[in-house]
Order: sequence, then structure tokens, then C-alpha cells
Amino acid sequence: MKKLVEKSIGPVEKFYRGLGCKKCRNAGYLGRIAIHELFVPNPVTQEMIMEQSSLKLIREEAVKAGMSTLRTDGLNKVKAGITTIEEVLRVSNSDPL
Repeated sequence: MKKLVEKSIGPVEKFYRGLGCKKCRNAGYLGRIAIHELFVPNPVTQEMIMEQSSLKLIREEAVKAGMSTLRTDGLNKVKAGITTIEEVLRVSNSDPL
């Protein structure tokens, strides 16, 4: 799994894991942290939308133009120690690695 993650976001020194306690009901998570994906169409993606290109092609073009996907944003938060890889994979399951 580490190789897949590093392919997306580069080297990761340490993966964090929630320990769990009574307060979090042994889940290892308490509270919430958001992961974000914002698509701002540029002229190329606007044209692709007008031509009814596939979502896959539009997404690839948007990422190439700098869009960060839900999974990429989540993986960056894993790298920063804010959340765990398991939680990011759970909530971004439709976003390919």
C-alpha cells in the first residue's frame, strides 16, 4: 500500500494509526477533518464538457491542470499525520489511486 500512496503523493516517512480510547469508542478517531476536491473549469475542460467527453477524460485533464482530487487531498493529510490511510481510502473509494 505504501508504494501506491507514494506513487500519488511522493515519499511518506510514517503512516499514523489511531490508538482508540473510551472517548472515541476505540475507533481511533474523534472529530472530523475535511478532505476537498474543487473543480474549476478552464477553457479546455469547458470545451470537453460541451463536447460531452467522458468524465474520466475531463477528470484527467483537470488533474493535469492542477486539480487535487479527494483522494490526493486525503493522502496529503495522511502524509502530514492528520488522518490515517484507512480512513482516506474508506471515504474516497471511488477515486482511483
